[in-house]
Amino acid sequence: MKIAAYTYQGAHHVGLVSNDGASVQPYAFTPELAARGLLAVIDAQQSGTLPALGAVVAMGAVTLRAPVPQPRRNVFCVGKNYAEHAKEFAGSGFDSSTKAGDD
Repeated sequence: MKIAAYTYQGAHHVGLVSNDGASVQPYAFTPELAARGLLAVIDAQQSGTLPALGAVVAMGAVTLRAPVPQPRRNVFCVGKNYAEHAKEFAGSGFDSSTKAGDD
């Protein structure tokens, strides 16, 4: 399942992306909830109250937004997919997942 936060006709929406990625189907969230992006979907799923889906909109007609426009707290990202970055991060003292010999 792919979810997208987007703007369509001047309003924020969050919806289910089609399998081929050509369209998106908005969830019937209030404008305030839709502005929260993926967080609105996560909260609705946890409470068992995911709203109905609306009419399909072509992906070319929307402007994608950040999936989580305003995270609940700070998000820290580290590029460990590159050997040099992983080695640098391991030596920084901030990597709690580092094990001896992980070079």
